[in-house]
Amino acid sequence: MPVTVFEFTQSALNEIKVPTKEEKIIKCRDIIQRNLLWIISYTGFRRFYLGINIGGIYYKIKIGDSPDLTVAKARKKIQQLKRDIANGINPMDERRKINKERREKREKRLKLKNELTFGQVHVKYTRLLSKLDNDVKWCYKNLI
Repeated sequence: MPVTVFEFTQSALNEIKVPTKEEKIIKCRDIIQRNLLWIISYTGFRRFYLGINIGGIYYKIKIGDSPDLTVAKARKKIQQLKRDIANGINPMDERRKINKERREKREKRLKLKNELTFGQVHVKYTRLLSKLDNDVKWCYKNLI
């Protein structure tokens, strides 16, 4: 898949047509910020990415969606991320940590959903009492 290289401007990005289903995606790279990628898919989403090697591993880090995020803001975010990387902070590790916390919260919520609520306990208790009550009545009738 060839990558188109040009200077990103908002008007230039808006002029690019959505690719066909056979083409799938169009990748573009900025001349000013070399690591700034802009990808548009046949479904119509347009996103900015930071393409960078960290410790010998290539990462494509999502910056934001194109209509919501301007080119200038995307360049500023990339500069900030590159500063963090230079200081030894891996943004992917930060995201993994956040995602892990979210997963744990979701699992905890689901675990609580699987436990019985007070209403469910009440229904089970009343059914058990009525069953026991019927058994006591049956025993009483048969014994007398």
